[in-house]
Amino acid sequence: MGKIYEYKSLQLEFKDIDEKTMSVAGYFSAFDKIDSYNEVAVKGSFKRSLDNNRERIKYYQNHDITKNLGPFQELKEDDYGLFYRANVLPTSFGKDFMIMAAGGVIKEHSIGYKEINSRYEGKIKYITEHHLMEGSALTGWGVNQYTPMVKSAEQAQDRIKTLETFVRNTTATDETIQLLMLEIKQLHQLLIDTTPPAVTAQDSEKVKGLDLQAIAQLFITN
Repeated sequence: MGKIYEYKSLQLEFKDIDEKTMSVAGYFSAFDKIDSYNEVAVKGSFKRSLDNNRERIKYYQNHDITKNLGPFQELKEDDYGLFYRANVLPTSFGKDFMIMAAGGVIKEHSIGYKEINSRYEGKIKYITEHHLMEGSALTGWGVNQYTPMVKSAEQAQDRIKTLETFVRNTTATDETIQLLMLEIKQLHQLLIDTTPPAVTAQDSEKVKGLDLQAIAQLFITN
């Protein structure tokens, strides 16, 4: 059975975050830019979806249909790309989402879509029509198999530092903290797997042996 639709993640950060009104704004796609897939989104490629299917387009966290963040107030194409503004619902994960977005843990975006029409110019694919189904904000590497955000050891180390700082100081729910601690463990393992000369066998066993409770204790104790 084939995939229902494609996922594409992009390093497009939030343009506006307002914790008081639970409002966020940003871009799901940027036009006329070659992405890491050697693909280009063409201006106008979302027009039919926005004209005919706008009410069915959802705003999720990590492409998770059980985590609908809230309704779009704006969803439109402008000269830069596919812009959105949304009001996040005050659910427990919605509140955690706002805390993570303001704290820099959530930065990037992704779309779920079907490719309707495209053309090639050399090795570059220009997508001229997307059937847009949803846009997602991404917590980061390791949460979703379709959205691997960390592409180097330096990025992994930076992400670990960001997550460690956030977990130490956050008021987010225990469920969210557990997920972020799992990501920290995954990132440590990624560093072991990708940079073996810099890691001793003893270090490897130490990280592999950590469980979430042990990681939590690292943050609780100074």
